[in-house]
Amino acid sequence: MRKRFQFALAVLLIALSGVIAWQLLREREPVYRGKRLSVWLVQYGTNHWSKGHWSVGRRGELDTQAENAIRQIGTNAISTCLRIIATRDSPLFKVVPLLPERWVAPFYKSSVPEYQFQGAYGLIALGAAAKPAVPALIALLNDSHGEVRYAAVFALDELGSLAEDALPSLVKFLKPDEFHQIRLEPERAIPVLVQLLDESQNQPHSERIRGNAMSGLRQFGALAKPAVPSLLRLLNDANEDTRWQATNALKDIDPEAAVSAGVK
Repeated sequence: MRKRFQFALAVLLIALSGVIAWQLLREREPVYRGKRLSVWLVQYGTNHWSKGHWSVGRRGELDTQAENAIRQIGTNAISTCLRIIATRDSPLFKVVPLLPERWVAPFYKSSVPEYQFQGAYGLIALGAAAKPAVPALIALLNDSHGEVRYAAVFALDELGSLAEDALPSLVKFLKPDEFHQIRLEPERAIPVLVQLLDESQNQPHSERIRGNAMSGLRQFGALAKPAVPSLLRLLNDANEDTRWQATNALKDIDPEAAVSAGVK
C-alpha cells in the first residue's frame, strides 16, 4: 500500500512539473489591468456562457468587465484565442495513463474541450475585431480532432455575418452531425448551398457535401425554392442516399414540385 502511495505521489509530482514547465514555456499572453488574457477568458466564459445560450442577455458586472477587457486587448488577443481553440491535449496527457482512471477521467474528459471553448468565447467577445481570425477558423474545420472542429464551428456561427466566407467550408468539411450545430441565414446561405449542390458532384466527399447542403436547404422550407431544379436533377443521382435526401428535401421545400415529379 505504501509503495502504491509513493508511486502515485511521484507521478503527481511529475504531472505538476509538466504543467509548470508548460506554463513557463507557453506563448506570452496579452495582459490588461494586471490580468492575463486567459484569466479574462475564464471570467467571461463563466459569467456569460456557463449555461450556454441561456445566459446570453443576462449581463452582469463580471460579464461586462471581462468582455470590455478582451475588447481592450483587441486584435492582440486573436493569436492566443486561436491557439487555445487548437489545443489537442494538456501536458498531463503523457502522465494520465499512469494514474488510476477514477482519479483523472472526470477532469480530463471535460477540461480540454472547456479550455478550447474559452478561445472561442474570446473571439466572440471581440466582435468585429475578430474578423482577421476567420481564415484560421476555417482552416480548423478540417482538423482531425472533433473537439477542435466543434469549437471553431461555434466561433464562426456566433460571429455571424463576419464569418460569411466560411459557409462553403462549413458545408464541405463538417460531418452531418456537426453540420446541424450551425445556424444559417437564408439570404446568404441559400445561394451558396444551391451552388454546392451543382458543383460538388466530382469533388471528394461529394455525397456528404450534397447531403449537408440539402439538410441546410430543408431548414428554409419554401424560401429554398431556387434549389428545386437541382433537387429534381438529384432525384436520378446514382447514389441511393443522395436520391433519398433529395426526395425529402423536395417535399419540404416545394410539395407541388414533388408531386409533379412523382415523389411520394
